[in-house]
Amino acid sequence: IWKLNIATSYLKKINPCLPLLEESSFRAQYTNARHRISPALLACLYAHVLTQWQHDPLLSHERCPDVRFVWNLAIEASCSELHASAGISTIKAILLDVGGRPTTSMTGNGVRLGSAIALCHSLGLNRNPLPWDIPREEKHLRMKIWWSILLHDRWYVFKSELLK
Repeated sequence: IWKLNIATSYLKKINPCLPLLEESSFRAQYTNARHRISPALLACLYAHVLTQWQHDPLLSHERCPDVRFVWNLAIEASCSELHASAGISTIKAILLDVGGRPTTSMTGNGVRLGSAIALCHSLGLNRNPLPWDIPREEKHLRMKIWWSILLHDRWYVFKSELLK
């Protein structure tokens, strides 16, 4: 049951700030076919929510998992997926990783973000999808992900300049 609380917590508290997941379709897939969701995306989502653990009325009564261990598993899952079967969910996982994990290595974050940018280019997310013959939801998803990548890239460059 705590996994369902984690997904709900993410969708209520974190997703509105950087909407990477479409709530209704994610909830349906999470409830009915969780095995079809990218393991890297789920691992990064679970790790991301650990920052909210003590503020959740149901989760706060349970012992919080080891945050560093969970982040290490999430990073491993996203790197594995990046090399094995990269797709849009991999980009979302990397965005959750870079955006939610405490920064321990600017170089590691830069490499992951650079990989996500390269993957975006290879999937055509940097192109304007509005004239394409694809569903409207997919067009908006592609644009959200691309803008999220640009936002993270600009922040990464800004933080890098501050640390010099």
